[in-house]
Amino acid sequence: PHLHGPATVANAPAPLGNLPIQGDRFIGRERELTALTHCFDTDRPVVTLTGPGGMGKTRLSIQYAEKQREAYPGGVWFCDLTATQTEQGILQAVAQALRIPLREQQPVLQLAQAMDGRGRMLLILDNMEQLVTHAPSTLGRWVEHAPNARFLVTSRIHLGVQSEQTLELGPIDSNEGVALFEERARNLTPSYALTKSERVVVAEIVDRVDGMSLAIELAAARTQVLKPRQILARLDERFRLLNTGRRDQTARQATLEGAIDWSWDLLSPAQKSALVQCSAFRGGFTLAAAEAVIDVQLWDAWPLDIVQQLVEQSLVRSVTSDTGQLRFQLYES
Repeated sequence: PHLHGPATVANAPAPLGNLPIQGDRFIGRERELTALTHCFDTDRPVVTLTGPGGMGKTRLSIQYAEKQREAYPGGVWFCDLTATQTEQGILQAVAQALRIPLREQQPVLQLAQAMDGRGRMLLILDNMEQLVTHAPSTLGRWVEHAPNARFLVTSRIHLGVQSEQTLELGPIDSNEGVALFEERARNLTPSYALTKSERVVVAEIVDRVDGMSLAIELAAARTQVLKPRQILARLDERFRLLNTGRRDQTARQATLEGAIDWSWDLLSPAQKSALVQCSAFRGGFTLAAAEAVIDVQLWDAWPLDIVQQLVEQSLVRSVTSDTGQLRFQLYES
């Protein structure tokens, strides 16, 4: 007998990739998501998302990949390089992310061929700042041999490789920062809601923590015991206040102090000394002021070079004033 009924619709195939599942809702960064999309519309296959620790580079990269899955039929793949220190470590981490058994001979070329075979794909290389010296011998060769692959790198330092575009992730928009604070507070207390006057206070908190997503989320974690105005009043002790991160995260992701320590440890002795000396300036400084004040003669270094390196490492901000003058600023944290 023939059975008549509604036609069975085949399930759509699961999208290729290994993006980590995010446990909470992504808030804001609409301009930055649009800018990332425009970057990948060009012929340059590498986009490095830079910015200081805690600004939200990893989460933004994952959100971009989620929204743009259809643009990458070869899959969107996420590779965490936090614990990696060597070129071999990069190769092993990427092979694991792409689910490829790594051969002993010519592993860089093997991975390039595997990427090329997947066509247009996206590989996120997360936390590559401690590996920039290995970028030309790994990422540089993959770009050469897998022309359809695209690479989104998160790093506090520019890679300096051919075909690289850089997109600096700065402070989150004030309104988006307030929304992020309220959303994360609501994760802890579902009925949580900011009053109109509290929104003004939270906007000041967002400004005081330099618009860093991590710091905003850590401040929101204090809403179980503190009102927004009490949080604001305690920001002079921010490293004690903002230390309530999730237990499933590494130290550099779980607390504000951990995020800054990670950047500090990547600096050379001359860069550390110069950064400390920059703290003498309030309200920013010019290059001429830096050259007059910063003393790095012990390392036979040039203040101009050191200032540029600190900018490239996302620890000093380069801004243009209303009068067109180039000035430099430290994040308050």
